[in-house]
Amino acid sequence: MFKPAVLFLTVFASLAAQVAVAKAPTEKITDPAKITRAYVESFGDVREWVDMTPMGNDERRCIFNSLQRMNTMVNYYLRGASTTNISFLRKDQEALTFNLTAEQPPIGAEKNKVRGFWISIRCADQVRNMESWKTVMSWVPVFEALVQNTESQLGYTFSHVEITPQGGNMLWWKDKKGNLVILR
Repeated sequence: MFKPAVLFLTVFASLAAQVAVAKAPTEKITDPAKITRAYVESFGDVREWVDMTPMGNDERRCIFNSLQRMNTMVNYYLRGASTTNISFLRKDQEALTFNLTAEQPPIGAEKNKVRGFWISIRCADQVRNMESWKTVMSWVPVFEALVQNTESQLGYTFSHVEITPQGGNMLWWKDKKGNLVILR
């Protein structure tokens, strides 16, 4: 039997999701040299890029956490380059990298030098298979470019995350002379 109310709600929810995702810029710039303030300003409130209403708690927590990180990164970028902002930007980017891959792959032979900042939020496979998750995670390379752009403004390049003996994560950069430094 035809139920107009159900049809209306289904169409409305579909349109709302399309509108929410449409707020994201259409172009994904992944070259750090091409990232501009105007481009980052066009992001608006990143938390609104995905419609969260049809999601359960697990999906909402995982996806919103990543959107919140991205939105915070936009705000730090727009504040300008400083060692503090670079530190916060890189921490959030490495958390996104971990969220995307669910692992901390080692860099070279040293197992305590990795990429990805370990965070406690783990996203289930069912969430990782959702289109909204894939949409959000497709932006991770753009945010990597945003962070690299900011780092280069002060002459730093990211080196690695060090897993400390206590199990913590410590971020390391290289300065213009190639020396390893910690930024705060």
